[in-house]
Amino acid sequence: MKNRRCFPLVAASLMALSSQAQQVDFNIASRKAAEVTALNFTPVGVKQGNTYQFALGGLEITLDAPVKDQIIKSNWFKQGIQLGDRLTSDGIVVYPSKGDNAQLRITIRGLKPGHHSLLAYHNIVDGLTGNIPSIQVSREKEQIITVKKGKKRIQQKSMMQEILAQDIKQTVREMKASQSGQSYIEFDVTDDQPVVIHYQLQGVDNANNTLTINGLVFDKANPKATALNPYPTDDDLHVNAEGGKVVLRWQAGEGAKQHLIYIGQRADQLKKVATTEEAAFEVTGLSSANDYYWRVDEVDANGKVSEGEVWNFRPRRLAFPGAEGYGRFAIGGRGGSVYHVTSLEDNPENPQPGSLRYGITKVKGPRTIVFDVAGIIDLKDRLVCSDPFITVAGQTAPGKGILLREHPFGFGSEGIFRFIRLRLGKYLDKNGKTITLDGLGAAGCDNTIIDHCSVGWTIDEAFSSRNGKNISFQHNLISEALNQAGHQNYVNAKHGYAATIGGNVGSFHHNLLANNEGRNWSMGGGLDGAGYYAGKLDLFNNVVYNWGNRACDGGAHEVNFVGNYYKMGPATSMKYILNAQLEGTGQGSQAYYMHDNIRQNYVGDMKQNAGAVAGKHGELVSDKEGETYKYTTSHGQVVNWKVFTDKPFFPSYAKVESARAAFKNVLSDVGANQPCIDQHDQRMVEETLNGTYKYVGSKTGKKGLIDDNLDAGNDAWKEFEALTDRRPANWDTDQDGMPDWWEKLAGTNPSAADNNELTDGEYTQLERYLNWLAEPHFITSAGNKLTIDLKQYFAGYNQQPVFTLENSIQPQEGKMKLNKKGILTISLNKKAADCLIDIKVKATDKDQVASLQRTFHIAITRIPTRTECQTGGRK
Repeated sequence: MKNRRCFPLVAASLMALSSQAQQVDFNIASRKAAEVTALNFTPVGVKQGNTYQFALGGLEITLDAPVKDQIIKSNWFKQGIQLGDRLTSDGIVVYPSKGDNAQLRITIRGLKPGHHSLLAYHNIVDGLTGNIPSIQVSREKEQIITVKKGKKRIQQKSMMQEILAQDIKQTVREMKASQSGQSYIEFDVTDDQPVVIHYQLQGVDNANNTLTINGLVFDKANPKATALNPYPTDDDLHVNAEGGKVVLRWQAGEGAKQHLIYIGQRADQLKKVATTEEAAFEVTGLSSANDYYWRVDEVDANGKVSEGEVWNFRPRRLAFPGAEGYGRFAIGGRGGSVYHVTSLEDNPENPQPGSLRYGITKVKGPRTIVFDVAGIIDLKDRLVCSDPFITVAGQTAPGKGILLREHPFGFGSEGIFRFIRLRLGKYLDKNGKTITLDGLGAAGCDNTIIDHCSVGWTIDEAFSSRNGKNISFQHNLISEALNQAGHQNYVNAKHGYAATIGGNVGSFHHNLLANNEGRNWSMGGGLDGAGYYAGKLDLFNNVVYNWGNRACDGGAHEVNFVGNYYKMGPATSMKYILNAQLEGTGQGSQAYYMHDNIRQNYVGDMKQNAGAVAGKHGELVSDKEGETYKYTTSHGQVVNWKVFTDKPFFPSYAKVESARAAFKNVLSDVGANQPCIDQHDQRMVEETLNGTYKYVGSKTGKKGLIDDNLDAGNDAWKEFEALTDRRPANWDTDQDGMPDWWEKLAGTNPSAADNNELTDGEYTQLERYLNWLAEPHFITSAGNKLTIDLKQYFAGYNQQPVFTLENSIQPQEGKMKLNKKGILTISLNKKAADCLIDIKVKATDKDQVASLQRTFHIAITRIPTRTECQTGGRK
């Protein structure tokens, strides 16, 4: 590359940015500003009328339609907004009357004397075709004219229109601001009089005689002369900067001969790092812990400098080891504060410090939420995480952990949510009617990962992610959605539903769905803003057991359905594991890639599932259209495309296993098994393994599909109701989320908060601890003996399992012994030093269809600690 250099980011004197320009984004008034406002712009939602006034910084701006009967209103191109163009896919529109040219007058008060510029974007959001009128821009300017009055000539003031720009083309539904129609004018202000700018259409087209302005920018360089369309795109927080390097690129401004490059870690403190002749520059030394800001100023042949926009990006990094799929780069609370949940109380009207609700709704900024108590939190109202950049670390709770009850919990964007347990239950309102509530939710989330959570006993559905983007839902357990439970809209219907999922792309893998009547899964792709089928779903390596009359159905634009294991149970009455429902509600297509899925037949008591299958009990049936999957049409849907394809639509960004391997590995590690697996989840795993059931629906009589939590004797609550585990006051002296015993082993300072200090692996010290807790772990002292039943950690390997130690501990630490029954004994020397030990164990069994390696963490410490629930242990 010509004149390309590398520059490592180092501490140095920084150059201050120029004063920030005022920028306004005209929004459709009926939508929330957060949904439709462009980054770094001030939102203004204009309501319909012939005049509108608003403040912008120190300016007072009035919009009005000067021609009689013309109106100003806001409008949008919904699909453009959904695809990320929040600036030019909505705006204000002047609609004419009686064939007159549409006009808009903007009166600006408060501009300081001096030279100014005004940029306006003109991108029509209506789907117009044909001739589009251009725009003329003029300024009202006072002039002195001489007029004859009788025999005398006198001078008087008069207003004229000074044309500043003309023949400005309006674009139609262009979804990139740099390519949209633009007018750029410059003018001088000499006094405190208002500046009045007119925008008027040139020529009349009866069909398209509308004038659109999407946004205004004051006092910035002409965008035609500035750097545009950066890579990384502005505010990209998941940039691939492998090796700490990324090549910055941009579209050079018109006539640019040189490019002045500024970089820093704050927007208002940039350092000039290079002058190049090429529109590219490699920067090195990047860290995923930092945000980076950069600007390119363009220099033309005459030496004129056009200052560019300030852009920012952050290098990506896995949310945690083992994060996979399209939400794998979620940031969570990294680099933020630590909030300790110290109370099981919940007060929706007045959240109290120490409660979970306070940490979710009242604390601000990026944050990690840890738990110092165990037991049941009865949510008195829906709990919604509206803020981005939050980690909720359920694995930090003492004892058996936390269980949420009564109301749902909704997640937020850029969130990391792990080891959360929610079992809602059936409740009645004051009129004796069932309160209809769902469970966990990620609707509308972007870059979010939900990992190792357990949810059940819900009414409506246990999980929803409609309209989500870049979501990963992995290693979770959805079970026993309450079936005929009195749903408010379907009082006597069977409505025990697992999940309605959306995403673009949504990754749903290595989950267990057990004993749910339907929606295993329901694909809720929906429609985009233009009415086309939407949604991209990656469904792989899931295990589903004992569904009722619905397995996976619904629809989305593109679906990979790979390596899933559907095991019929005593309540199953639907043989199709996937029914693509083409419902005629949108335009475009819905298509599916089916590969390596298995249906395991159940041919036992056929009273409930009569006619579901014919064949041998336990027989494994591979993908076959018309036998294991199909599509159905309704509402006049015309199918003029290939519904089932032979190639995947997109990569999975994960290790995709065979269906038989997934069955074993999912059942070995699923649900909220930290700090330990509870009896309910153990039962779900065992019933799935053995093809059995314990409880029967009290209304439906369906085996395994309960209608009320009382049908199961409230067993999922009982073991948590009497919990009193609480961290002692000296557990975490500096309140940085890491206990003192850990900090001494990890080499950090227990008396000074160092949770955000980076480790060698680019994770923070707090993240290192959280990741340690997320795998099987044991806390003990020198001289002790640990006895670990490995079968509990590899439950899916139940056919004469064989365990292999992949490494050993050092002789000075102790000895290990593994017997044929899978019992691992670790005898620690009395003089063993305090340290952290990792032991890797691999499991196989006689089926020889899969293997699984898991890491067991051991902490040897002389600092007294509470007895923790050993991961996978069955207390």
